[in-house]
Amino acid sequence: MRVHLVTAGFETANGQGLLAPLIRLRQRLHGAGVDLRLLSAAGEAAADCDVLAIESRFLRGGWSDGSALRTLESAASRNPALVYFDIHDSTGSLQPQVLPFVRRYLKNQLLRDRSLYRRAQYGDRLFTDFVHRKFGVSDADELTSEPVADAADLAKLGVSWNSGLADYGLGGIVRRELYRRTHLKFLIRRPVGFADPAAHRPIEIAFRMTRNYARATVAFQRVEVARLLGVGAERRLRRPAFLRELERTRLAISPFGWGEINLRDYEACIAGAALAKPDMSHLETWPDLYVAGETYMPFRWDLSDVAETVMRAKDDPETTVAVAARAQARYRDAVASEAGDAAFVARFAGLIRAALPARS
Repeated sequence: MRVHLVTAGFETANGQGLLAPLIRLRQRLHGAGVDLRLLSAAGEAAADCDVLAIESRFLRGGWSDGSALRTLESAASRNPALVYFDIHDSTGSLQPQVLPFVRRYLKNQLLRDRSLYRRAQYGDRLFTDFVHRKFGVSDADELTSEPVADAADLAKLGVSWNSGLADYGLGGIVRRELYRRTHLKFLIRRPVGFADPAAHRPIEIAFRMTRNYARATVAFQRVEVARLLGVGAERRLRRPAFLRELERTRLAISPFGWGEINLRDYEACIAGAALAKPDMSHLETWPDLYVAGETYMPFRWDLSDVAETVMRAKDDPETTVAVAARAQARYRDAVASEAGDAAFVARFAGLIRAALPARS
């Protein structure tokens, strides 16, 4: 089965999250019957395959003048087995105008309740819509999502895989940047350097995160968590120092940013710190690292219990360590094991086969 993926390449963290496992496991994919090629243009040659896939960032800049939709329409006319990989950060930012042209619309994470995509959301995200309605927060540059018009198109939506399949351990970002410049495959590897969650951790909480977003509804959780916990803004650290600090931390707090999933989540798993996040039960992703009370410590979206959640983590270190250990084990099994590699290959092959026309 020949698969062509048209992509903007290894330029951003989200693009790297999409491409890293495909590059690292290309030979295993070939052994599973998937001959994958990565392309930088969506012309006739790209369509000469069993399944044609296009990554969302490849079409950046083409939405205002209509060229993005013309590209998709042309691609679908040449190869109706068209898959769209949406690599935007959140469960929102859906692009429903794409749906009529594709057989499958795959995204890093989706709302479990797909019917929510049938309604407009303030700020283009479920959680920004919540902040706007609950607290009256508005953005200077207001944005509302475009609902999916045809309910039948919801069946095209599916979860691909999240950005956790890239390497966020020490040296991972440097190696990915070197790969971007050199395309030396050996630089794309599994994460290493997992720290023992039960090690001595003299720092009780970590909250060294960006808070100054352009949109008030996106910044809200981080700003309010800092206020409620009395945590001041901290200077940025160089990455080695930051990861060493995280390895000495018991609890990493990770509110939503542009999306619900943050790179901090993966960094915490590698560093062995427990993760505290707003409730993630609305979200479907793969690999699924988010089991409330098991692999992360949830708090409410209105933040009414965030201080209580942090206090419980401080007062019950054994439970906190156990949460961190379960999260790390789940993450390591998904991204740094033979079983995890096999699961990814099977998942990718299944997603691609689902885009093939039904046999008569």
